Amino acid sequence: MNRIAVTCVLFLASFAPTALAQCNGRWIVGAVDHPVGFPQFVRLAVWDPDGAGPQPEVLAASTFTRPNNGSTVSRVHLWDGLAWTLLPGVFQGHIRALYTHDGELFVGGTFGFIDGVATGPIAKWTGTTWEGLWPANSNGTVEAMASYQGRLVIGGTFPFVSGEVYGGIASRLADGTWERLNGGVGVGTNQGNGHIKCLASFGPELFVGGSFEHASGSTAYSIARWNGVWWQSLQGGGGNGVDQTSNVSAMLSTVTGVVVAGPFSRTGGFSYAHSARWDGSTWHPMSDNIDNIKQLIEYNGRLYVGHESPFSYHCDNGGPGGTGLARWTAPGPWELVGCGTSGSVDGLAVFHGELAVAGTFDQAGGFHANNFARWSDSGIPWIALQPTDVAHAPCATTRFKALAAKGYESVGAVSYRWQVERPSGSGLWLDLTDGPILSQGYEAAIVSGSLTSELVATPTDSAFALDGCSFRCRVANVCGSVYSTSVQVHLCFADVNCDGGVDVNDLLSYLGAFQAGDPNGDIDNGAHTGHPDGGIDINDLLFFLARFEAGC
Repeated sequence: MNRIAVTCVLFLASFAPTALAQCNGRWIVGAVDHPVGFPQFVRLAVWDPDGAGPQPEVLAASTFTRPNNGSTVSRVHLWDGLAWTLLPGVFQGHIRALYTHDGELFVGGTFGFIDGVATGPIAKWTGTTWEGLWPANSNGTVEAMASYQGRLVIGGTFPFVSGEVYGGIASRLADGTWERLNGGVGVGTNQGNGHIKCLASFGPELFVGGSFEHASGSTAYSIARWNGVWWQSLQGGGGNGVDQTSNVSAMLSTVTGVVVAGPFSRTGGFSYAHSARWDGSTWHPMSDNIDNIKQLIEYNGRLYVGHESPFSYHCDNGGPGGTGLARWTAPGPWELVGCGTSGSVDGLAVFHGELAVAGTFDQAGGFHANNFARWSDSGIPWIALQPTDVAHAPCATTRFKALAAKGYESVGAVSYRWQVERPSGSGLWLDLTDGPILSQGYEAAIVSGSLTSELVATPTDSAFALDGCSFRCRVANVCGSVYSTSVQVHLCFADVNCDGGVDVNDLLSYLGAFQAGDPNGDIDNGAHTGHPDGGIDINDLLFFLARFEAGC
């Protein structure tokens, strides 16, 4: 049995991680696989494909290309931190909105067909295909989505749906049909022909922005609010909405109000240009040194925008900067982030502690990037592939794997260090080194890969002692470190023949060993822990039968 009569439980290298330098914000670029063809990115959304299930969240991205015939073709890609995957479905037109609601992924845009099948301008992913959600014989485009009072609300340009005036906005009911919101928005004497570009839910109200002059007949210049029953304008300083000839292109709900942005020069009766905040009763100024704002998002408590406004700025490494990504901290002004990107930023999403940035650019922070990059305030990697618990026979090799998200190679070398918890449940984690690992006084396995992304534990005759052991991995770079989820080894003592399953062959094998007095029949000491005691008796048989009946 190769018992080791010592009190230490493993060979260790150190008791605490090495202190690492702190970093300022970093662009994460470089070794990030890109969808085939290097398409242009438009929108981003974080989506959990199986809700509370075991699958991790992914970043959904809409992209488009223009084939030789000049038409626009859009697709949806998913990124898990390691690689891009392509969802089936070719959209004939642009995807303008990408949104998750009640765990489902929705897309809206200028398309009317997916894979040649008529769908209208909005569809949802069913798990295998895209399902069109628009009534037959109804036209329009969908450019914005939001959740309001538990329902999905869409905005765009669709004056009429099934013959009724909708005015560019609709709410989806539980049965899948669409409900009008009291006629929506319009321009001039025409009801319903307004253009909604953005939506945001704040408190009990739904805010809409775009290009229109009235909501349900009441004057409201390019921004209005819906309280569930009727429309209201946003007034302040003697004005109504934004300047009449302008529009609102983006908005975001925050804890202090709704931030709106666009090419306007006035907000309410105030000279608040390009961006302003509505607190529920009046307008507040922000900074007007940036326009052409396309997206708004909060990241680590600060407001960020995607835009295409030029800044007179160049990166420290000589690369072009001057547009793309900016942030604002009261009282302003807007400041360029990491010397920006070389082109427009159209999509933003917070994903695993990073700000994902998508658009039309070939550089970010002066570094090469194909329309997609990430900004990290900390520069510390996150773990895209987490290790998982293993359950196998004592004779099987144990393997755990952890991988940092791609792209952190651009910050510096990424290192791995595996640890084991001792004593079990104590919260004390000790660094592993390659070689024998001792558990409960036994040399349980020979460890290799302790400084790599994959830990391998090759069993010894005393592998039973690995049962219940907990492991984790520390992933680090020059900016700091992060720990993987902790995982355990669960030994299947009933899998006697080590074939990965429990069946009658295991029963016959064990009974043969027990009857013959074979040392392999010694599997328990009467404490029901799977620890041998040097003899073969009824305790061994009862332990095996209990585990066999339990399936492992």
